[in-house]
Amino acid sequence: MKLKDAIGVDLGISRKYSRYQAVNYNVVGKKVLCGNNDWPSQSGKLRERKFDTKWLP
Repeated sequence: MKLKDAIGVDLGISRKYSRYQAVNYNVVGKKVLCGNNDWPSQSGKLRERKFDTKWLP
C-alpha cells in the first residue's frame, strides 16, 4: 500500500537548482485549503477543511 492511499497526500519530492520554489496542492472533493494566520500561500501552517457555503459572499 502506498502512503498516498493511506493518508490522501502524495509526499513526493524532486530537487532542482532554481531561484524559485513552488509547492502545489491538489485538494480533491468539496474541501478548501486554509492558513492558520494568513492566506494559504503566506501562512505558517496549512490545513484542509470541508467547504461550507456560508463562506460565500
